[in-house]
Formats: sequence, C-alpha cells, structure tokens
Amino acid sequence: MNITLSGIAIELGEQEHHYQEADQFEARVEKYRMTNMPDYWGWGYFRSSQRTSYQLAQSAIRRSLEQSGLEAERIDLVIYCSAGPREAYQVVNEKMGSLLKELSISNAELFGQCFAGCVSIFSAIKVANVLLRSGQYRNVLIVTTDKIAGEAVRFREFGIYSDSASCFLLSSEIQEGFDLLSVAVGSDFKLMSGEMEDKDSHFRHLQKVHQQLFEQQALEARDFEKIFITNLYKPLLQINMVRLGYKQTQSYYSNIERYGHCFSSDPLVNLQSYEEQRMQEELPSYVIGAMATGHAGFCALKKREPQGELIL
Repeated sequence: MNITLSGIAIELGEQEHHYQEADQFEARVEKYRMTNMPDYWGWGYFRSSQRTSYQLAQSAIRRSLEQSGLEAERIDLVIYCSAGPREAYQVVNEKMGSLLKELSISNAELFGQCFAGCVSIFSAIKVANVLLRSGQYRNVLIVTTDKIAGEAVRFREFGIYSDSASCFLLSSEIQEGFDLLSVAVGSDFKLMSGEMEDKDSHFRHLQKVHQQLFEQQALEARDFEKIFITNLYKPLLQINMVRLGYKQTQSYYSNIERYGHCFSSDPLVNLQSYEEQRMQEELPSYVIGAMATGHAGFCALKKREPQGELIL
C-alpha cells in the first residue's frame, strides 16, 4: 500500500520583524553569554501574528484541502499537534470543535499529539502511517500550530521563534504528492528530564533515531537530494548533519535567517521553499526531520509521478 503525503500548506505570522526587534534581545544575548554574530547563529527575521493559533491553523487547513482537492467530509481523522499548548482543556476543546465545524470536517475523529515539542508532527505521522496501513482510516489530516505566549520569550537561547501553523494530508487514496517511505520517532526520558551522560548525549539519541529510519528501507544518506531540519542553532545543525552522513550540499538552511524557528512547521516550510525553486526534472527523495529536548523524528519521502484524478 502506498501512503501519500500531500497538500502541504504553511501559515506564517503576517508581520515581519528584524531579529533585533525581539523583546529584550540585547539583555538576553548577555544572559545567554552569546556574541552578537547574526551570520553565525542564523539570526535574520521572524514572524508574529495578531491572529490566534486557531485562526492560523484554520487558514492552513483550508488551503491544504484546496490544494489536495479532497472534500472536507472525506477526512476521517484529524491529528492536532502543538509544541506545547498553554491553554486549559476546555479552551482547546471548544476552539478545535468550532474550527473543524466551520471547515465542514464532519466525519472525522480527533487525536491530539502535543508531548514531543517540535517533533510532535513526526509522532503524528508515525501513528497515521500505522492506522492508514491497517485500513482503519483513509485520509488523515495533520495540523500543527504554535504561537509565542508573550513577546518576552520570543528569543530563547539560540533561536528566535515565529508564530506559525502548517497542515498536510496523509492518504491511501490521493495519488499525487510524496510517497511516505519510512518514519522514525524516539524519545529519551533521561534527556527529557535534563539528565545527560556527557555533551554528546543528545547527538547519540538523534543518531539512533536517524538510523532506525534508514534500516526500515535499507536507505543511506546519499540516496536523498536534501534533508530539511529544524531552523534552530545553525552551527550545531551543520555539525550534526555531517555527522549523520550528509554532505553540506544536502542540507538546507536558507529559512533560518528568513523566518526563524517556526516550531514543528520548520521542516515543512523548508521542503516547500526548496520545491518552489527547484529546477531539475527527475523525481527527488527527501528527508525531513526535527529535534527537541529528548525527542527526535525523521521521515523519508519520494516525489510521485502525477497519476491523474483522485480515486474515491
């Protein structure tokens, strides 16, 4: 059975700001004992929004459905992700119910995946992949949305965060998009709790999960045109991707300066940006991935040949 990822839609904050506009930027640079070297760290711009996280999500879902050509009524599962919802259950419950009702998504179940930070969409992909291959579901909509809760935390350690949402579909019916080759997700409870054996503990966990991705299909880093990863801490990303086996030309960092860190949406933002400017005719294979404290997730994708109308 082929599982296809399609309908990627990104909704970034509508207001663009220079990194120095982040609240208390100079004070935080001093607090974190960092040098003000924007080219080194990857600081450039970030996006903020006057809209709520639910309004950002609604726009992303609407465009995702339009791009895929799938009717809202055919969605049979929605997985809602967030790097960390900061609202009470009653608020999330009401807002998500209203959002999905307004979009006429009337025949779907709702799952939540919010415990793996910016890796949450990969947890959702893994769950959806199993459910789709079991035949229990046919069209799964995955949406992630995050908004900074107060400008005082816009700049945190090495990253400047953007308000954002993104959405895509995993389907056993849709014939265009990307074949889902493999997915791997892992959590290390020691790292989550702040316990580290040494300074390389986080990389060893990242490497372990990455290796699981490749073992599923006997893949290698050289098989992929690009890897799209979290837009955070550029120097460490460059080192880690080389250590995982990728050449520098396989990594894509252009959006770190353009948008900052867009939470779980980062790998999708980077994939979409690259696809929009790609000129080659051959069908590419990609890896998308993300890291968070104690969590790692990767997904291998292969671009599909267009195959005509949606099969219903």
